[in-house]
Amino acid sequence: MKTSGHIEKKVEETLTSLDHARRASANPFLYTRIIASLNAEEESVWAVAFRFVSRPVIAFATVLVIILINTLALYESSETVQISVQEEDQVFASEYNLSSTTADGFYTVNEEQP
Repeated sequence: MKTSGHIEKKVEETLTSLDHARRASANPFLYTRIIASLNAEEESVWAVAFRFVSRPVIAFATVLVIILINTLALYESSETVQISVQEEDQVFASEYNLSSTTADGFYTVNEEQP
């Protein structure tokens, strides 16, 4: 085990070594070299595509086209769903020998009961 005097001596040596320390300085042309290398890089295809798509006119037109396509798809699907529901009702009624309308079925049931 080290004595406290030995530890204090090491602490003092460490602190005195920091007295003469200077801040590291960079090359004065470092900033201009970094900027030149950033500007010299070729733009990728993705960067060009992103710049084109991010234009407000293109983005707005894309949103309008998507809304138009969704509206048309919703309109078309609602017509086919109505037709298919009616067809399913008719198939179900003919399979179980039911009348085509609900009111006719109630009247038929009520007439048969005493």
